[in-house]
Amino acid sequence: MTKATFRQFLSLRLRPQVWQPALAVLSILGWMISTLQLPANWPGTIASLALLLLVPGFAILRLVLGDQLKLELSIRILYWLALSLLYLMVTGLISNQLWPLVGVTNPLATTPVVLAFGTTLALLVTASLAKHPLHLSQRRPRLTAGEVGVIIGSSLLPLLAAGGATALNNRGSNTLALTALIGAIGLGGLLIWPLRRLSRVHAYALYCIALSILLANSLRGWFITGHDVVQEYQVFQLTLSHSHWDMAYLRDAYNACLSITILPTILARFTTILADQYIYKLLFQMIFASLAPLVYLLVKRFDNRSTAILSALLFVSFPTFITDMTMLGRQEVAFLFFGLCVLTLCDTQLPRRSRSILVFLLIPGIILSHYSTSYVALGIIMIAKLYDTVFRLRLQRFRLGTRPSSGALSWAIALVMLLSVYFWNSQITATSQSIASTLGGVVTSLPKLLQRNTQTGVNQYSLVGAKLSEDELFRAYVASVPAGREFPANEYYPASITNKYPVVHIPGATDAPTNLGSWIQSHLHLNLYDAYDNIRSSYAKLVQVAIVFGLALLVIWKRRRDGISEQYILLGLAALTVIALQVLLPSSIINYGLLRLIQQSLILLAPAIVIAFEFGWGIVRSPKPWRPILTGAILTGFFAVNANVLPVLTGGYKPALSTSNRGFYYEAYVTHADEIAGFQWLANHAPKGAVVYADEFARRKMITYAGIYARANLAPAAISRDSYVFISDANDTFNRVPFYYDGTLLYQEPPTAFLKATKNLVYANDHVKIYK
Repeated sequence: MTKATFRQFLSLRLRPQVWQPALAVLSILGWMISTLQLPANWPGTIASLALLLLVPGFAILRLVLGDQLKLELSIRILYWLALSLLYLMVTGLISNQLWPLVGVTNPLATTPVVLAFGTTLALLVTASLAKHPLHLSQRRPRLTAGEVGVIIGSSLLPLLAAGGATALNNRGSNTLALTALIGAIGLGGLLIWPLRRLSRVHAYALYCIALSILLANSLRGWFITGHDVVQEYQVFQLTLSHSHWDMAYLRDAYNACLSITILPTILARFTTILADQYIYKLLFQMIFASLAPLVYLLVKRFDNRSTAILSALLFVSFPTFITDMTMLGRQEVAFLFFGLCVLTLCDTQLPRRSRSILVFLLIPGIILSHYSTSYVALGIIMIAKLYDTVFRLRLQRFRLGTRPSSGALSWAIALVMLLSVYFWNSQITATSQSIASTLGGVVTSLPKLLQRNTQTGVNQYSLVGAKLSEDELFRAYVASVPAGREFPANEYYPASITNKYPVVHIPGATDAPTNLGSWIQSHLHLNLYDAYDNIRSSYAKLVQVAIVFGLALLVIWKRRRDGISEQYILLGLAALTVIALQVLLPSSIINYGLLRLIQQSLILLAPAIVIAFEFGWGIVRSPKPWRPILTGAILTGFFAVNANVLPVLTGGYKPALSTSNRGFYYEAYVTHADEIAGFQWLANHAPKGAVVYADEFARRKMITYAGIYARANLAPAAISRDSYVFISDANDTFNRVPFYYDGTLLYQEPPTAFLKATKNLVYANDHVKIYK
């Protein structure tokens, strides 16, 4: 070989299209070998997570759209994350179906998963780098000292929140937890202040604020903590224990969500150093926290940074985000796909073809992750396209002229999503029997919205109506107990016995006023409980009113705000319509929580609220530079109440899970080791099919940890003779039994005296008791 030929060969081998794919394949091969051969370790776990949660999405985005799109790094990372999650779910589903065809009965075990993901990822990365190699010569400007300071300070917030939750789990002080929440407020205030030099780190700071709020709740307790997440953990364990996903294991809508079955199973295979529950308690929260920078980046596309920051802070200060989203893992994943769909549709900086491709990629992520989120997203897209069509037809009718829409929102997208939702939920998983009845109920109920209820004399779908007091509801509950019996009357204790032990209504937990709270009550004559209750109850109503007003302003100001996408206006109006239907129609028709719906819609509508505040400050002639700061002060005040910062400092209100070892959320949703031991005792000693009674929150945990389906009622008249009765840790520790009746949270005393008189104590440990 001549020297010239050798140089030509060497230059060919050193081309980026050759050496970059080769290096990537070698790296993936090394990862596969280390995962299969080496024991679990933290560096390997972190490397696996980085590889699985970013690299597939990086390869897909580069392969499909090339390297010509001028997207900022924060948006690219969001796309990488979402497309990687989609890759994990889809590849896991395909592996789940194909491996058994060649005799592998555990397709989601470690070896099949590593082989499937390593092979497909190597092919994907090779194709993307061969087509669009990386340009490594680009230089990015260095961070300033102020930006470095913000990054360090922001990074401390999640650590403080995790430390605060751990301290409370160990029965320690709430100082760290409170410090983390106050720090989140302070950092949010710093971002609102007009310091443009910090703009490059805004997205990261907002991510850390969101993550600290989420971890303050999710890391409470050493086991799974929450309402829906308990059942989510159950279907995850079914998939994990079988190393296979199958609807036959549990014919339930939860089991149809790949975000809480296949996805956590795959993550568990590569993070064996973590206990299974931390996939929900930690990893899902790290994923969902990305919604805060997503909202910021969406709004920044058409408005100033102040509005974008305030919109993101509004999203994370909404009560549902603070208290409930950590307990809705399937919805956390689905929200990421939905938010990116909205960002993509509204991003006028992207070519229309690129937007359409991205939306078609993101839609399956919503559908595979969560049924309700996909229904809401489908409704928003269909209504938005309907509004678009009607609007253009009206313009043509009046000969005002119209131009073709330049947006990516099309009937093709709406139709593809409709068919995908139908086939996945109805034909493949068979879990959407209620879709037809829901649509039929909406159609038949719309004409009745103005009808008056003949019994109450008010509109039966009105937001304002008569509501019974807690005492009246409790009496109604006690009276309804005999009618709710499922066995013959002779299998229950006679009234002569149960009447001796009446069900006693007791109040929930309330913190005593601190010195500051006592001073406020005595000098300002303010009832702290009523004040905080009124603030919290009025917050969602204020948000709804501001959404309507702000969206109207956006429509009016569109010409003055050239960056506002027509797609954004249409999607915003559609989201508002969906909220109106949820409010007006009875809950039996649309069984989806209003606050959860508003939380999803805030991805779209948060800037409308901020703009409504901005308009209000203009009416009172506030100086323009001060308007974002004033709006931020109001949002900070609401956040301080909703996140329980002010109630902790003053006392006089209900304890919150993030700052206390008492209160409803702690009593109902934190699982204790003695409870799990009691569940296992029941599973081992109670005959199969035995009747078990527990409160409704212990019942949910019992299903997940022992597979026992208890009856959720502890009133003496509801307890049958030949049955077991489970008194949970919270029932015994706080001498309260929480339960919902007619949608209202009530408390009763545990039936301890009745049980001691009529049954035998067959098991006890710490604060758990079982009677037979």
